[in-house]
Amino acid sequence: MGYFDPDIITFHGSDPTGGKTQMIQHVSQLNVMLRALPKEVETAEPNRIGFKLARDIS
Repeated sequence: MGYFDPDIITFHGSDPTGGKTQMIQHVSQLNVMLRALPKEVETAEPNRIGFKLARDIS
């Protein structure tokens, strides 16, 4: 639990699946819930270029 003067309260916790969450509430009762999600990788692994060592060639 935390606050930002003069009118915002924050709550930190986790959801039922164990993910991190944060709720931000203004004194006017406006609420925002934030959830942390894993980053989705949409591209394939890049094909790196470079030199091959002599021991890798044979």
